[in-house]
Amino acid sequence: MANQLKDFPKQPEGEEMEKIEFGLCPVLKQDAPADSKSLYAAFDEDLTACENKYKGHRFEVSGVALKVAPDVHHKPAIELSDKVNGKCYVLCVFNSEDIFSVVKEGDMVVCRGNYLVASSHYGIVLKNSEVVKIK
Repeated sequence: MANQLKDFPKQPEGEEMEKIEFGLCPVLKQDAPADSKSLYAAFDEDLTACENKYKGHRFEVSGVALKVAPDVHHKPAIELSDKVNGKCYVLCVFNSEDIFSVVKEGDMVVCRGNYLVASSHYGIVLKNSEVVKIK
């Protein structure tokens, strides 16, 4: 059943949100980082199964840095896509602006972060992200 992503899903609040934003959730065991486009498609295909798998976890995702700039809340962020000038499938939000001097648009990166929410508008959102690798 495709097209399950909601435009603006409800975000966690209080302690749960603080843990996602600033804490380190348990790391999800992965054989390889999830590809940004494939991850988005998986959430769109079966939102419940993906949220059961990723909610409360930290995991790795790979993609091309489409945009490296503050997000709508003025937090440092990287939009990940499958190609330059593509669609944003994953939004990685960081706690430090240091990311702006490390990653450039067009870089292939692997990021790890805490799952926050998935939506058709923002894509898959990861908080308290970190760059694992720049290819």
